[in-house]
Amino acid sequence: MVRALEPRATYLAARAAGAFALDEAEAVSLHCLQASVDLKSACRKRSVLVDVRQMHGQLTLAERYAYREFVAVEVVRLTARGGPEMRLAYGGHPPLIDPNRFGMMVARNRGALLLATEDLKEALRRLSARPAPAQT
Repeated sequence: MVRALEPRATYLAARAAGAFALDEAEAVSLHCLQASVDLKSACRKRSVLVDVRQMHGQLTLAERYAYREFVAVEVVRLTARGGPEMRLAYGGHPPLIDPNRFGMMVARNRGALLLATEDLKEALRRLSARPAPAQT
């Protein structure tokens, strides 16, 4: 599934290819998230860009929900261990990237900073955006 993990100046780039399978996607996501944590000093913040343009498959609504919930739980768990916030951006094409962004909403509702988009430039902009100031 993952073809390459490449540390960049401010994020970790992951490229994935092949057919989507939930169990494999969860394992790969854990690997990418942990790699980002391990590289945080080099990347200055924990951000991951996952390029899924070479992947294919039809996800059911249940798979979209399960995958994004899994990712959100892991992001929140790793972020709670300290350090800068963790951000994820997925770039790809429908049907893997849901036009309705259901999975993105699931992850965000569970506290993960996640973007799913068809535009890799937008994904990179969002990864480098400054966080909103905390409201008091």
